[in-house]
Amino acid sequence: IIINEYEWLWLNRDGSPTTLDKGIYANLFPEANTPEKRLKVYAKLMGITTEFWRAHRLAAGVLYFCGLSYSRSTYPIGQTSDNWADVKNLVLEPHFVQYMKPAFSPVGLMLDFWKSTLRGGEEQTISMILINDTYDKWAGNIQLLLVKDGKVMITKNITATIQQLGKENYRSTLLLPTEKGKYQLVAEIIYKGEQIKSIREFNVH
Repeated sequence: IIINEYEWLWLNRDGSPTTLDKGIYANLFPEANTPEKRLKVYAKLMGITTEFWRAHRLAAGVLYFCGLSYSRSTYPIGQTSDNWADVKNLVLEPHFVQYMKPAFSPVGLMLDFWKSTLRGGEEQTISMILINDTYDKWAGNIQLLLVKDGKVMITKNITATIQQLGKENYRSTLLLPTEKGKYQLVAEIIYKGEQIKSIREFNVH
């Protein structure tokens, strides 16, 4: 199986919805009510979905659709689009780069975490999947961070090793703060000098 078209949340280059997903953004992401917010939502979800398909190793290939396409935000409005902010100078939309570049890292990881709400003061088991699509062994640390309002609340380091073309599962536990609010869970490795992050967001109540 080769996955060559997924997510179906296309936006035109100017951040306006295409004909296929105008209703999706209005109904599922009403808070994404500006082009900038929609582009960020799109990039986040594309990154998470890319991590999922790569990490679970159920497909021979995960191919992004589409690298270069049309973008029609006026009549006749298009159905799909690419992600160029400036196609003439080959500048990709910044949010797309932020979330999709690490999602396609040859050595990558995924937070196997899908809860949107957790109870404060409770211990939570965090699962992570590390993958290696190269022919070289990788060794290093997985840094697990809990972040609130840009401030790191908890940091944990997990020693990790993965063989060529491998997949490894790692777990850690976090005692959640009692303070209510929105949090980010971040798992991070360093690959060839670059930070490769998997990010999830949830609320503590």
